[in-house]
Amino acid sequence: MRFPRSILRLLAVGLFFFPFLAKGADTSPVVSVPAETSRKLRIAVFERPPYTFKTEQGVWNGIGIELWEEIAEELHLPYEYVEVPLGEVYEKLNAGACDLTPAVSMVAKGVRLVDYTAPYFFSYAAVQTKSTSLFQQLGSFYQNLIDGGILTILLIVGGIIVVFSIVIVIIERRTEEGHFADKPDGKFFHALWFSALNLLCLEYDVALRLSPLGRFLTYLLAVLGICFVAIFTGAVASAITAANTSSKVFQIEDLVHYRTGAFKGSSLDLTLRERGLPVMEYSSPEEGLAALDRGEITAFGGDATPLSYIAMNQFPGHFMISIVRSKVLFYVMATRPGLPEFSEINKKLLEITLSPDWRSRTERWTGPLSF
Repeated sequence: MRFPRSILRLLAVGLFFFPFLAKGADTSPVVSVPAETSRKLRIAVFERPPYTFKTEQGVWNGIGIELWEEIAEELHLPYEYVEVPLGEVYEKLNAGACDLTPAVSMVAKGVRLVDYTAPYFFSYAAVQTKSTSLFQQLGSFYQNLIDGGILTILLIVGGIIVVFSIVIVIIERRTEEGHFADKPDGKFFHALWFSALNLLCLEYDVALRLSPLGRFLTYLLAVLGICFVAIFTGAVASAITAANTSSKVFQIEDLVHYRTGAFKGSSLDLTLRERGLPVMEYSSPEEGLAALDRGEITAFGGDATPLSYIAMNQFPGHFMISIVRSKVLFYVMATRPGLPEFSEINKKLLEITLSPDWRSRTERWTGPLSF
């Protein structure tokens, strides 16, 4: 069987040009978008006002939520919120069950479990204690006066007055002129009055009517009076200060004298346990402050910002807050290890939080900050 010559020519031309056509063809594999970038990021959220909290309408809000949503919008990242207890956040992120949480404070154990972004907010640890009544403050003031040695000071002053009165009567008893000359009876009682007055304020015209030795002793008494007034004033001022701060906490170690509660899983909770201090854990700051209000505990520790926020809105006038400046809290976003979007999220976070208006934006949630 013979093929037509036209077909044979076409086959010959095709075989000649086939290597060149194959060489110019694009044989590289088709690049597909990884499934991970197209899926929704799972954002772990929990109640921690003013950083993250759910409104009455069921919408998540707060400093961290606002910042995350701005980052997600600019980077076109789809996401969904997943409610997770704070105590389980690190476990969920480390296991890959969640991708990111927008508001946690940096802790040492977290460095091994998650990836931290740059900090976008800082606060201090704080301790809430119950406000004291006027009678409690007066009782504390009186006790502090006693502890400050005020009775010793008064006894010394009284002794000086008595001794000076005896000495001045002995010196001036035989003078025919002067302050004590017209007081033949009861000179000692007049001397007591004279000594008390000159201890507080020198009666110059009366002192001139004494003998030279009497004048010298009177001037010496006036100088001692200035010293004792200064000591007495300092003791009273110290007692007032101590009464105002007797129920305040300034260092974490001071909590050993209190029945202390803390928000379970919070940075302060972990710190207290690391230092071996007894602490009662509560599932939320609101629950802990309610226990403090009922008297179940005598102090509740946590972050100064949410404690102030909750106390102001739910327990106005019930507590006073003490800032523990030795414990600084840095708030960051935490992601699961190796999240592909981490670098871009961190860059965008820095871009937003380094802008001049960032502090004013945070104070819309916290109110004016004193630190």
